[in-house]
Amino acid sequence: MTAELRLLVSGFCRNAQWYRNIEAHPSVRVWTGTRRALPATATPMTDQESATALDNYAHEHPRAWKNLRATIERATAALRWSWSTSRGTDHTRR
Repeated sequence: MTAELRLLVSGFCRNAQWYRNIEAHPSVRVWTGTRRALPATATPMTDQESATALDNYAHEHPRAWKNLRATIERATAALRWSWSTSRGTDHTRR
């Protein structure tokens, strides 16, 4: 079986308890689709990697990102997200 990359986002950054748990114990199990308890290793992303991943997601899934962004902003008291404008669109919330 080939390795698959899964990205998980913590809306509360490093303050989320589950995030602190995986930082302390990176050996995790992942449930996805019909696959259950797959062994995996959690690797925290750098701030730059996180910004790049959000930028890519926003451009690849614009409708889903619109809903996800609104949910994240409500949950985090309208935290301001900013990411690259390399594709010609300024996505910075003002």
